[in-house]
Parts: sequence; structure tokens; C-alpha cells
Amino acid sequence: MRFAKKDVLDWFEKQDRSYRLALLCTHWIRDTAPYKPSASEEARGFKMKVRANWLPFADLADRLEQQASRDALSSDFILNQLHALIRAPFEILNDYCEDYDKAYPIAQISQKMKAAPWYEYARLVRNAISHNFHFKFNCHDRKI
Repeated sequence: MRFAKKDVLDWFEKQDRSYRLALLCTHWIRDTAPYKPSASEEARGFKMKVRANWLPFADLADRLEQQASRDALSSDFILNQLHALIRAPFEILNDYCEDYDKAYPIAQISQKMKAAPWYEYARLVRNAISHNFHFKFNCHDRKI
């Protein structure tokens, strides 16, 4: 099996914690005045080595110093975290159920999961997140 039950639960907890941490970080990004050093000050001094080149973060510092741009950066950051929070755990849970069914065919937990009242809703939300937050309903979805 690719994942144990504990691995799945730990992954869910990690994603929840990361999303809540991202929400806290947006306060630093959106309202730089009360925090020292500010996000833009920190970005000015950052460089990241990519292969043999040093990549400066000064472009982010410039954007963080403009209110409209700062709000957009913050929203993008949260949407990225939301994507990770919803999409990855859904896939991991699906994989876990499929693997469990292969190991113990009589359990049929994939079938039970898909019959759960929350499953179709979660699947549609996961799909929307995977496709730029657009819902695409096929014939099966419309019947539901």
C-alpha cells in the first residue's frame, strides 16, 4: 500500500496546519507597516540559488510596496494554499482506498467512500480547484 491510515490522517493534519499558517502570513504580506522587518524589506535582501545563478527577490519587494499588487500577491498565495489543502488530500484518500481494496478486496472502501454523502461535493470542488476554480459539469454531474 502506498499509504497507511496514519499517513493519510497525518497528511490531512499537515495540510490544515499549513493553510492556517498561510492565513497568518497574509497579515504580514497585506499590512506591512506594523511588522519589522516588513515583507518588502525582507524580500529586498533575499536571494535564492537556482542551479548556478542567484535569483533576487527584489521584484517581489517592488510589488509588495504597492497596495493593489500586495493584495493580489496575498490572494494568490492563499489560493495556492487552498489548492494544496483540498486537491492533494482528496487524491491521497482516493489512493489509500484503492490500495486498501487491492489488499483486502472484501472491504470495498472505495465504493463506500464514493457512496458517502460528501463525496460528490468534494470531488466537484477538487475538480474546480484543479481547473482554475471553474466548475465543469458532465452528464453524470448534472444528474446528481
